[in-house]
Amino acid sequence: MTLTNMISNLRIELQDTDKITYTEDELIRAIEKSVSLMSRLLPKRDIVETTIRRTISGETLAIVSGTGTLAYKPIAKSTLNIMGKTLDSDYRVDYLTGVVTQIGSKLPNGDYTVSYQLDTGLLDLSFILPDYIKLERVEYPAGSTPPTLVTFDTYGNILALRGTISLTEGEHLRIVYLARWNSPTMEIEGDYPSHLSDAVIIGSAGQALIFKAEKYVMEAANAFAVLTEPSAYTFVKPSSPDLPTVPTKPTAPTLSFTAVKSALTAIGTEITAAKEKLTSGETYINAATRGDTVAANYGRYAEAVYSGANTRVNEAIARLRQIEETLTKYASGVAAFGSETNSYANQVSGLVGLYRGKGEIESVGANIYASQVNAFVAMISGQQAKANTLLDIAGRYLASGQSKINEMLIMLGQKPEFQTQKASSEQRN
Repeated sequence: MTLTNMISNLRIELQDTDKITYTEDELIRAIEKSVSLMSRLLPKRDIVETTIRRTISGETLAIVSGTGTLAYKPIAKSTLNIMGKTLDSDYRVDYLTGVVTQIGSKLPNGDYTVSYQLDTGLLDLSFILPDYIKLERVEYPAGSTPPTLVTFDTYGNILALRGTISLTEGEHLRIVYLARWNSPTMEIEGDYPSHLSDAVIIGSAGQALIFKAEKYVMEAANAFAVLTEPSAYTFVKPSSPDLPTVPTKPTAPTLSFTAVKSALTAIGTEITAAKEKLTSGETYINAATRGDTVAANYGRYAEAVYSGANTRVNEAIARLRQIEETLTKYASGVAAFGSETNSYANQVSGLVGLYRGKGEIESVGANIYASQVNAFVAMISGQQAKANTLLDIAGRYLASGQSKINEMLIMLGQKPEFQTQKASSEQRN
């Protein structure tokens, strides 16, 4: 069955004849994996024969940057000959890999004609079996009846014969080996028996279903990749405002009316004295003694005393005015203090309002961040639900794929090696 026919049958197996669910590349990969699995469990058994060649002569060895590689390996010890050069003096050779390296500058770049012998106990399989799983038996020399089977070991691509057996020029060697099956191409069928085609199709369906399981697992993992976590909000505590200088209360004046009282008291005294001067001169007013002059004189005494009383009155008024001026100045200071106090209160109120406004702005920012966090948490919950759904679908695809592969193993006569898993929604304790 060619690859074209197998893909067509595989789409029927997967119910994808409308070519919506699977691409052709996915189905080709599924077929390759199925054939590879069959090769591991039920490998191709084949035989190959080769003619032993031990002597190599006339080979051209190209030396570049002081090194070159022989066409064949492993090399028999001390058998390499490069014309005009001496082994282990002008050059050295790795017998297993066939790599030749100059010593010093004694093997300049260029082409050299060489001859050598191959190791009689080792055989390079890379020319005979470029790819194999396992060697089952080695017959040497080939063609003997009964066949001569030899014991051996393998190290990578090197076959090592045990015991004293030596490979001889011209003899034949046969190898029975296990190899991988070749997958079909668009023009050529796979090299496995045709009755195994159905097993390959069933196994390929299982591989394709597992591909879809992986797809939904990746989609579930990516469900959270679309989420963008809100940037953390940095709360900035507003700086405390610098308050203005508190206004200074004016000092109340110390008032004293003692001087005023003394001046007022002196007024009465002066008036009484003036009255006494006027009345005391009354007894002396008569013509004989020229009392009219006496009266005038006493009147002048009285006027002088009364003038002193006026002076005392003026003193009292002046002292009262001083007290009044002091009180007026204090009242003005009190009024100014009240005005300054009102201004201070207004400034403090403005600064407190500004501080409160900054705090409210930070509060708004914090609330917005809290809203963003809540929205992010809600998105996580939504994406979690989506991821769970996708994982449930993946589980169903995986269980179906494992079941198909188990069916393939049974068709190959093998014990199923996969436990069929239920989808998460179908699992029960």
